[in-house]
Amino acid sequence: MSLRKHLPVCLGVFAFCFVVAVYVIPNVDQTLWFTGIRSYARQKVNPAILSREHQGRRETIQKFCGNQPPSYNISQNIYRYFSFSKRHRLLYCGIQKVGTSFLLRVMKLLIGRVGEGELFNKSFLHGQGMRGKASFSDERNTPETIHKILENYDHKFFFVRDPFSRLFSAYMDKVFLPDHMMLAIARRVIIIVTVIVTVIVIVKVFLPDHRMFAIAKQGGLTREEEEGGGESSRQCLLNVTFQTFLEVVTSHKKNDPHWLPMHRHCDPCNVRFHYVGKMETFRADLEFILGQAGVDLDLLSPDRDSFDSDTDLRALQDLARHNYRKARASLCPAETYMCRVMEKIWITLQTRGFLSMKVPYPFPAKNCLAYNQTTFMDTLVAAYRQSGTHEARMHQRKEAMMEAYYRLPADLLKRAEDYVRDDCAMFGYNCSVEARFPQGGLRELQYSYFGSYA
Repeated sequence: MSLRKHLPVCLGVFAFCFVVAVYVIPNVDQTLWFTGIRSYARQKVNPAILSREHQGRRETIQKFCGNQPPSYNISQNIYRYFSFSKRHRLLYCGIQKVGTSFLLRVMKLLIGRVGEGELFNKSFLHGQGMRGKASFSDERNTPETIHKILENYDHKFFFVRDPFSRLFSAYMDKVFLPDHMMLAIARRVIIIVTVIVTVIVIVKVFLPDHRMFAIAKQGGLTREEEEGGGESSRQCLLNVTFQTFLEVVTSHKKNDPHWLPMHRHCDPCNVRFHYVGKMETFRADLEFILGQAGVDLDLLSPDRDSFDSDTDLRALQDLARHNYRKARASLCPAETYMCRVMEKIWITLQTRGFLSMKVPYPFPAKNCLAYNQTTFMDTLVAAYRQSGTHEARMHQRKEAMMEAYYRLPADLLKRAEDYVRDDCAMFGYNCSVEARFPQGGLRELQYSYFGSYA
């Protein structure tokens, strides 16, 4: 009798959670970063020059690997990073925090999974994750198929970036701002758990239990705890510093893919890639690689000049909208949490070079819930339009990263150097902390970017 009484409620809860898990969570937005793209927006590069450049990058990798021949006997874990187009004999291996959001959408465009006008629509990608399934390929993604492709495809490529910059970017996107990417992982759990657990457990699954919870425990009290918010506020993760982040990252052998060393993603010692793009030369490399594969570059943007127009504003709106929505929907202390999240969104936009440090912070310290999404976004757009030239804001971006590293103790800075050492050697970056972050450099910076969050 009791089962019959509660059966409709259980079925209703299951149906609701299934819909949320399948249709809502996959559409979580992700910010699209075009690092370095403007520098090459209208630059005409001789293909012969780029061909020699990519040959030099391949030789650097081969030297690091001891000139071993490719075996293509790679771990099955690497398969999930592969996307390929049979028509163009093109294979892309994605490395998180290296332009993957955009490049995966390019691959989906090439295999006809999205239309030309949808290239910049992130809802067609994220939430599905980088799993290398058929949604990103036009052949079945099996070990046998991939082994054949690795041996026979003519255009295999991946992109890398400055390892110190990638670590800082991962911190800002996934840790400094409260991370909601775990919702995508929770999606799988929800579908299973809702069948066998009570409504109370289901609610707990949706609590913002972020990937950096363990780091927060090492980072001391959050600002909410300092103001009397209590231990329960710890899970909202609003005071994880860059130092705490690196202390944990550099002491763990297994790490999240967003800050796992790049050379561990695509196994370039066993896979002979034809092209190694760099985010510092993103536009030139991407056009060269796709051109070599016979791709019509007008697919990226029929109006080539419009490829770069309003990129900053679009990225600003994506980042702010995504984090604002998730903060309002969270179960963290509403008023205090929203004020902190709004402040962190502002700081992140400054460190990303979207908002000038000269524009004063426009939001109050309290009553933050008075700002709905529309007024919040309108305020940010207005601040963006007052923020001066792109070049000046990009200088801010560089300074913010420098400040984050300058503030690290010397021993941790050396640990960070050791952590990225193989990436630097394999991909041709200078990772000497003495050269990159010399002592006394903090005094030369124009601004302090992180305030009480430093």
